Amino acid sequence: MKNEIENLLDTLPVKNADYVLHKAKSRGFNLKKQIHEVCEIIFVDYGIVELTIKQELITLKPGDCVLIPSMLEHHFHGAGGRPFDFLNIAFHGDIDSSIACKAIFLNQEERAVMLKMKNEYLTENRFSHELIVIMLNQLLLSLQRRLTASGFERNTVQITGENNLNHRTAVISRALNFIRNNYMRDITAESVSKHSGVSASYLRNLMQRETGHNFRHHLREIRMETAQRLLRESTDNISDIAAKVGYSSLPHFCDAFKKVSGMTPTEFARSLGNPSVKN
Repeated sequence: MKNEIENLLDTLPVKNADYVLHKAKSRGFNLKKQIHEVCEIIFVDYGIVELTIKQELITLKPGDCVLIPSMLEHHFHGAGGRPFDFLNIAFHGDIDSSIACKAIFLNQEERAVMLKMKNEYLTENRFSHELIVIMLNQLLLSLQRRLTASGFERNTVQITGENNLNHRTAVISRALNFIRNNYMRDITAESVSKHSGVSASYLRNLMQRETGHNFRHHLREIRMETAQRLLRESTDNISDIAAKVGYSSLPHFCDAFKKVSGMTPTEFARSLGNPSVKN
C-alpha cells in the first residue's frame, strides 16, 4: 500500500507550491523577458493581457488563464498599455502539453478553486501550503481531463475586516462592532461615540491614532465589504445592493465602490476581488 501511494504521488503534476498572489499592474506596465525554473499560472481577473511565450502571442481576456512550463522565455503587458489584474501562481512540477501555453477559459468551479488558493495563501492557516498543492493538482488534472475529453473550451472565504485592524482598546472594538451591526443605517460618529461611551471628538482622535483611519473610512470599508459579498453571492441588482449597505444615491455608491476596489460594481462582480496585499 505504501509503495502504491508513493507511486501515485510521483505521477501528480504539482510537487510544491511557491506562491499564489493576486497582482495589479498599472497603465504602461511591461514585464521584460524572463526564464525561471518554476512553472507559472497566469489568470487574468481584469483587463486584457498580451503574453508572448517564445515567439507566440497569446491574448488573455478576463476569465482566461495560461499555464507556462518552466524554462520557457516569456513576457507580457496590458493590451494597449492599459492596467490589469491577474492571479499569479508559481509551482514546481510538470504541465502536460495538452494544457500548456494556451488561453484556457476557466469555468465557475475552476475559478472557485483559484479563489480558495488565493485565500489559503493569504491566511497562512495550518496546512495551507499542503492544501494549495492539493488544489493545484486538482486544477491541473481537471483541466487536462476537460480539454482532452471534450476539446478546447472557451466567491467563499473573504479576507476582510477586523483581522487587519489594530484594535488595542475596548472603545475602538465596541465602535467598530457598532458600525458593523448598523452600517446599513444613516449612522454618524456621534451615534457611534454614544454607543461606545465616549465623546465624538475623543472617538475620532482615538480611532485615527489606534487604526490609522478615521470614522468615515471604516464605515465606507465595512459597507463595501458587504457590497462585494452581495455582488458575488446574491441575485440583487446594484441599486438594491447600494440601498442595503446604506447608500440612497446610486452614483455615490458607485463612486465609493470604485475608490475602494478600483473597479465598478459590475467589473468587480466578474472578478476575483482585490489584489493580494501579502508580499
